This record gives sequence, structure tokens and C-alpha cells, in this order.
Amino acid sequence: MAQYRISGDLTIADGDTAYLNAGTQFLFDGGVNFNIHGTLKAIGTETDSIIFDNFSDERWRGFTLENVSDETDFRY
Repeated sequence: MAQYRISGDLTIADGDTAYLNAGTQFLFDGGVNFNIHGTLKAIGTETDSIIFDNFSDERWRGFTLENVSDETDFRY
């Protein structure tokens, strides 16, 4: 399983698509923004999910979805 610590803001720009692989874990520092203006494909499986969690005790605030298309997909 790949694991990434996210310590700075992430933005998917309008018109861009980001693909997140099954079995990947994303650990966010508190106060980090993940802004999705384009398309996010986070497609895990029942046995190999994608994990979004906090890295530290400071809580990550989650996703902001703005004007995304129907193509955005979150699974497992």
C-alpha cells in the first residue's frame, strides 16, 4: 500500500482529472485544503480501498467540491 503525507494544499484545476489508485492512503496535516474544481477519480475496491485520514491530532477538514462534473467518482 502506498502512503502519502499531505502537508500543503492540493487543487485539481477546472478541466483537469486526477486519478487515485486503489490501496493508497492519504494522510493530511490539519489545515490543509483539498479543492476539487475539475474531476477526481478515487476508485478503490471492496478489498483495496482508498484511505483519507488525519496525519496528526489536528483535524483535516475534508474535501471542497465546486462545480465538479458528473465524472467525479469516489468508490471504497
